[in-house]
Amino acid sequence: MEESIGFLLAWLLVELIFWGCMYFTGFALVPLFSFGKLKPDGLSRLESGRVAKRQSGFKVFDREGIKYLGAWGVCAVGLVFWIAVLVAVIVL
Repeated sequence: MEESIGFLLAWLLVELIFWGCMYFTGFALVPLFSFGKLKPDGLSRLESGRVAKRQSGFKVFDREGIKYLGAWGVCAVGLVFWIAVLVAVIVL
């Protein structure tokens, strides 16, 4: 029983680190690749400090005249970037 709890905690920690790296990579790349037209959406809080009622998902949406890419979309951009880097390293 202790083994499965330890494994679950280790797995959750690895998931947190993995998706955190994907989000922050995408957070840096989204404004760069969109030439400043899109901003990455926050994970849980709006810039006003209020807690978001719904997560934004993958969609692009307009909030107060600024276009945002949802948090999961930001993670997907980071994931695609690292997959492309891995493929480039393997091929080259």
